[in-house]
Amino acid sequence: MRDFTSFFAGSSLDGSGWARCTEPITWSVDVSALPRDQRRPEVLRLTSAMLAWATASGLPITYRGRERLEYDRATHQLVPVDGGPLARRHIYVSFLREGVSPLLKGDVVGLAMPSRVVVPTHEVVGGNVVLRAAFVRGGDTDYPLLLRGLDLHEIGHAMALGHAHYVTNAMYPTIRTRARLGLGDTRGAKAFLKPCGA
Repeated sequence: MRDFTSFFAGSSLDGSGWARCTEPITWSVDVSALPRDQRRPEVLRLTSAMLAWATASGLPITYRGRERLEYDRATHQLVPVDGGPLARRHIYVSFLREGVSPLLKGDVVGLAMPSRVVVPTHEVVGGNVVLRAAFVRGGDTDYPLLLRGLDLHEIGHAMALGHAHYVTNAMYPTIRTRARLGLGDTRGAKAFLKPCGA
């Protein structure tokens, strides 16, 4: 059994993915909900997780920097606060304060998805990752690896992967301490890639 699924499994967009273009996928992050001393460490952790997925998929992923983002409660999407257009081939990431998203409650500490798909070609051209700001503020000595597991898992969803069946993968439904991607993750990272310009 293959240990990866499409984020869109069971829908008309099943198998959608990012295109193999030389133009990089870019990403930006809003860390304004975090205390100042936690902002740089979280950007570095996200950068490392993005690099893991770039390596697994073969897709170039480049950090564009910090930017202020707003969470749209109607669509559950992130949009630039300045009202600018959504960037193409871009993943928006934001840490949200309690109560901003009705979906981040209880045990849910992160949510992510491909946010825009070119329907005729099934090419993903946008993604969103939202993380619960309060979750990064505490923990024991294993906590950094738990946060890494969270980042790897949610970025995997933005890369168009659904959940895996085995606990050895970052895409397993329950967040765990994790240093790297599993075999199912790396196979899944390549499985849904589309030709550039299709």
